Amino acid sequence: MVQIFMIDSSALSRHGLLSALGECPEFRVVGDAANVSEAFIKLGELQPDIVITDVFMPGGGGVDDITRLRQAFPNIKVLIFTVSNNKDDVFKSIMAGACGYMMKTAELTEVIESIQLVASGNAIVFPLMTAGLLTQLKNTNWQSINGFKSLSPNEKETLVLVAQGATNREIAKHCQVSETMVKARLTRILDKLNAKNRTQAVALATTRGLLDSYNQNNEMKGDLRQQAFSQP
Repeated sequence: MVQIFMIDSSALSRHGLLSALGECPEFRVVGDAANVSEAFIKLGELQPDIVITDVFMPGGGGVDDITRLRQAFPNIKVLIFTVSNNKDDVFKSIMAGACGYMMKTAELTEVIESIQLVASGNAIVFPLMTAGLLTQLKNTNWQSINGFKSLSPNEKETLVLVAQGATNREIAKHCQVSETMVKARLTRILDKLNAKNRTQAVALATTRGLLDSYNQNNEMKGDLRQQAFSQP
C-alpha cells in the first residue's frame, strides 16, 4: 500500500485531493501540512512513500525545499502538483530530485496513475511540458556523458526501455530477469550517470543522441517495449 503525505497552503486543495485518493484501496493517506516547516515536523514520524507538494509554498524556499526534502528523507519520493507550467520550474524541480511534475488541472485518474508510476520507481512529467524540459536539458552542461560509456550492454538496454516508457515489470519481462534485478540495474545506471532519477538519466541520454547511437550500433529497430509484449 502506498502511503501519501501532501503539502499545500490551500486546505481545500489538500483535503479535496486526499479525500479522493483515500478512496483508492492501494493508497493510504498518512497526513498533510499547510507549509514545509510543519511538514518536516511530521515527516520524520510518518515516513510516507510519496510527498505531493507545490513548487511554491508560503514560508518555503521554492525548489530548494525539494532538495531539503530529498536530503532529509532520501527514501521519500517527491511528486510536484502545481499550477505552474513554467519550463524553468519543471527543469529545476526535476534537477532537485522530484520524481514527477503534474499540473493541478490534471484529471483525478491522471493523478492516481502518476502516483502509482512514481511509487513503482518510474518518473513522470505532464505531457505538455516534456518539450520544454528536454530543451532545458539539452542546453545543460552535462558532465556525465562518459558515464554512458561505462554502462554495461544490459544497463544500456534497460535505459533504452526506460526511455520508451517501459515499467520495471515490462523491462523484466523483456530482459527475462526479475524486477529486483531491474531495480539494481537502474540504481547502477543512476550512479554512473550521476543522475537523481530516471527522468534525468533518460533526458541525458536522449538529448545527447546516445540512445540513437546505441540502437544503431546494436541494430535495435522499433520499439523494444512492443517487442517485449510480442514475445510468447
